[in-house]
Amino acid sequence: MRTLLALSLFLQFFLSPAWATETSHNGLDSRTEKTISKKSSSKKDVKKKRKKYTKKKRYKKKRRKKRSQKKRSKKTSRKKKSKKKRSLKKNTRRQRLVKKNKPKNKRVKTKSLDKKLPKNKVVLKNNMAQPVLALERSKNRLSTQIFKLSNNIDRFFSNKHAGAEENNSQMRIGLLVTIEDLEKPLNTFIINTRIRLPMTEKRFQLFLDSFDNEDTTAAQDESRLGLGLRYEFLRKKHYNLQTDAGVRLSGRLDPFIKVRLRNSLYSTHWETRFVQTLYWFESVNYEFQSELFFDRSINFALMFRIYNSAKWSEFEKLVNFNHSYNLIHTFDKNNSLIYKIGLEGVDKPVTFVENYTANLSLRTLIYQDWLFLSMSPGVVFRKIDGFKTRPQIMFRLDMIAGKGAY
Repeated sequence: MRTLLALSLFLQFFLSPAWATETSHNGLDSRTEKTISKKSSSKKDVKKKRKKYTKKKRYKKKRRKKRSQKKRSKKTSRKKKSKKKRSLKKNTRRQRLVKKNKPKNKRVKTKSLDKKLPKNKVVLKNNMAQPVLALERSKNRLSTQIFKLSNNIDRFFSNKHAGAEENNSQMRIGLLVTIEDLEKPLNTFIINTRIRLPMTEKRFQLFLDSFDNEDTTAAQDESRLGLGLRYEFLRKKHYNLQTDAGVRLSGRLDPFIKVRLRNSLYSTHWETRFVQTLYWFESVNYEFQSELFFDRSINFALMFRIYNSAKWSEFEKLVNFNHSYNLIHTFDKNNSLIYKIGLEGVDKPVTFVENYTANLSLRTLIYQDWLFLSMSPGVVFRKIDGFKTRPQIMFRLDMIAGKGAY
């Protein structure tokens, strides 16, 4: 009986809906109350979550901005460093050595700064060294410009000095025709050929040259040829030393030896060139010739030149001297004009002037890059004629072939 009562009470308690439909003090069921509370709590949570999400977004944006700013700053710093490195690379060796070797004393010898500077010079302080070096650089640029300009002019006008210092295989053949005061023209054949020998470190050359091949007022009836071997001891911008040994072909074989020394000094606008030549011929013994050039570049188109020369011959026992002023105007690469005034004289029996000259010399390239024509109208005043004016005109046709001809 007891067991039956217990089972009946258990069934009534669990099977009756009274436990599930308990009413609250508001008069609502517990289920409905729970659902309402859930909904209200979910709205609050959504608001909270939105706030948190917006905060996170703002924080992430701030972090991204900071990172991008850091990256930009790093890039700019790298660029600045690279620019500094480039500028340091562009600086010359002198400036870098001056920055590294900060002098403790007020004076520092330039030997430690740069090998190119002279040994005796002294540079004051680091601040004073830079403007001095800048001036020296500008001076070197000007000197190289003058050197190139004078060499190009000599090469264009087929000057013998340009031919003497060229170190390539080349051939120059020319014909000079001189007509003076409507007399019979004088013809002069000019040849200047050299062949550089291989496997000799560009020092040996075979040459075939014509002596007396300068454009003088009195042209030569004969062009005596010289065949020989040339050896170059020294070849630099400021110095050139070479020797020739061979045979002169003038009726008979005449052995000769020639030594030529050239020294150039450069200032801001001037080039001073000294050329000393020593000849020895079996027939006439010794001959000395000294030449002095003063070249000044006015601009890229104009150059002023003062030329002086003196030649002593043991056979003639007298000195022939020459002095001239030249203004060279280069119109372009293929056309140039020279205005020239000069005089020639001797020192025996008394030093006197034999003749005065004034002429223009126009040279132009007439075919491709190897055929040139020169025309030089002028006036000659000779002492023999009582310094009367004698008109003169010279025509010269040159054919130039070979490496580095023009």
